[in-house]
Amino acid sequence: MGCSSNAHVQNKVIKTDERGIHHYPVDELIKEFNLADKDKSGSLNVDEIIALMLKLGVKLDTTQRSEVEKLMMIADDHKTKKLEFHEFKQFMYAVLNSSPQATVTFLFFVGDKDESGTIEQVELFKILKKAGSKATEEQVKEYMKHQMKADSKCVDLKTFKELLIHLKVK
Repeated sequence: MGCSSNAHVQNKVIKTDERGIHHYPVDELIKEFNLADKDKSGSLNVDEIIALMLKLGVKLDTTQRSEVEKLMMIADDHKTKKLEFHEFKQFMYAVLNSSPQATVTFLFFVGDKDESGTIEQVELFKILKKAGSKATEEQVKEYMKHQMKADSKCVDLKTFKELLIHLKVK
């Protein structure tokens, strides 16, 4: 189930697993994150993120500040306009595996906390809220109960997209 990325990557450190999902090694990412954190605040602002992405060899289709800020808002759990390391790790994972213009796919990969190619149902409702869904938790659970195997606790990208269509989320 590989996803193609529209981010152009010129970095030999990035690994691709058997499903075609790209990963940046955590130890390398921590080191680079700490070097980019100029004020040692434990988080990166938009300028630090753009500089770090360029340093890591990740060039988005667009490097416009407003586009990076939009993507940061999706990954920013605390709404601080900065990304802490765990948020930045998810941000990079999403950038490497989706097109920033494909907000739904980007949102999915931000929500894929364990980088497995799936989202756990416990995280699903939070992600749907970020996508602008007005659905209740009960509506989501009801849909998932009818659409998924009873023993499944995870949602793949295809099911996530189908759910957004069902909930009429744009």
